[in-house]
Amino acid sequence: MHDVNPDNPVRHYLSTDKDPVWNMPSELTALATLTRRLLCDALDKRFFSRYYDLSAMEKTSYTLEMQLKLHPIWKKPKRNINAVVVLVFRQHGYTSQQSFDKLTKVNEKIRDQLRSVLSTVAEPIGLYDPEPSSTVSSSYFDPVVERDLPKSG
Repeated sequence: MHDVNPDNPVRHYLSTDKDPVWNMPSELTALATLTRRLLCDALDKRFFSRYYDLSAMEKTSYTLEMQLKLHPIWKKPKRNINAVVVLVFRQHGYTSQQSFDKLTKVNEKIRDQLRSVLSTVAEPIGLYDPEPSSTVSSSYFDPVVERDLPKSG
């Protein structure tokens, strides 16, 4: 997020974590500056607009965000998707209250879609009976049984 922002310094590719070296925007070549600006605009238009543009918000499935919400890292506030969403709002000049309101709306949409997917997947199929009686149809297991049986003839 910070690397493509044309106004921020970019980390030198040879720098280490112990001795970081940064290149200021004024030190970059015209090509590097243009590339950062074009990349920033493209990512914003094609991906990050889903967080602040109402029409894009309605069309978005938020599949990536739903997967992230299910991941254990979600419990660490500094590393979850909320930090990215808030940063996007800041870059677009939203106030803290506007950012909070939009973040709440995005999280509600993600949560609603996640609940919908989980409720669809969690349709009850009945209890598994390891030894079905002869009176109970085992059509649910028939494809597996037929496939595993040796072929006669």
